[in-house]
Amino acid sequence: VSVALPVDSIFGEVVLAQDACTLCMGCVSVCPGSALEAGGESPALKFIEANCLQCGLCAGACPESALTLHPRFTFDSVTAKRARVLKEEEPFRCITCNKPFATHAMIERMTEKLTGHWMFEKPEAMNRLRMCENCRVADMFNETA
Repeated sequence: VSVALPVDSIFGEVVLAQDACTLCMGCVSVCPGSALEAGGESPALKFIEANCLQCGLCAGACPESALTLHPRFTFDSVTAKRARVLKEEEPFRCITCNKPFATHAMIERMTEKLTGHWMFEKPEAMNRLRMCENCRVADMFNETA
């Protein structure tokens, strides 16, 4: 059970727009209360409502504008202190070596934004977006050899 609070309140949650989030973790790196945390072994964004200060730093840091503040007070302290998964995704694997290195959403967003850019006109250049850092460098040197 929770009750809505005024906009300038220090209690509340963050709401995530699932389709917009690429799991870049920019929000995690700026959260002063550790309300947002990474998923550990798998790409995921977790949220602990009891730690949220409603400061808005996470929303401001998000390059995709995927986070909004929702001021409220939750009376169930056990639920408020429990980390809940806001988004989870299978890792994207390198098309050359199969190493996990990004999320599917991140690769899709980069491909979408760079399609038509002069540096990515060749299919080989676009394919490098789907490679890990090691395979990308090796592929660049193989192309010039």
